[in-house]
Amino acid sequence: MGGCPLKSGAMLDTDQARERAHDIVARAVGGGADAADAVFAADASLDVSVRLGRLEDVGRSESAELGLRVFVGRRSASVSTSDLSSEALDTLVERAVAMAREAPEDPWAGLAPAERLLHGAPPLLDLDDGGGVSPERLRDTALAAEAAARDVPGVTNSEGGGASASRSIWALATSTGFAGAYSTTSYGVSASVLAGEGGARSRWGKRVSDGLIGGEGLIPVTVEEARTFAEENADAETVEAFFEVEEA
Repeated sequence: MGGCPLKSGAMLDTDQARERAHDIVARAVGGGADAADAVFAADASLDVSVRLGRLEDVGRSESAELGLRVFVGRRSASVSTSDLSSEALDTLVERAVAMAREAPEDPWAGLAPAERLLHGAPPLLDLDDGGGVSPERLRDTALAAEAAARDVPGVTNSEGGGASASRSIWALATSTGFAGAYSTTSYGVSASVLAGEGGARSRWGKRVSDGLIGGEGLIPVTVEEARTFAEENADAETVEAFFEVEEA
């Protein structure tokens, strides 16, 4: 589990993402649209789960999608694709423009005027820390979270712990002169444990004071009590499946 998983060579940086969005907008205008805007989004994530002090699962995912909105007069259409090949983008533009020409007119449809757009560099908000977390660090974090939860007095079992890291890139471009992009990283850690000791268990039980059935809240019942409960709360087929039914 080595490496630096969120800095994938296949994932675009912010400059490349911005260029992707700008490129599809230029294609749309060249393909017959009066105006267009586009959003590019990509993300990579890594999840590690553990249970009872042992590694249980490691998962990784990546995705990238390009969304395009075109305007023909006051008519508009929106399309999206995860196929970023040049041929696919040309086809996407053709379909979007054709769809817009058939759409009903909307007097309020259109892009923000150029004078209301952000000009210059956007503010730096430190949303991306570089995404250099390793799978080993996520594993150790998940193990530590589960261990801390299991150390709580009264905890008797664990459903597991988990840790995750992800990096996302967003870019927006419009035919009125705006093009910008930013990236973010996010992290998560969790643990799920069980407290208390389970008593006698039956498929059928009565609800107790806290309204829950499970653990110490599940009380033992006799066969007759269970049958009465089933007849009051289940259908005839279920009752017949679990209890002997005397012929009339």
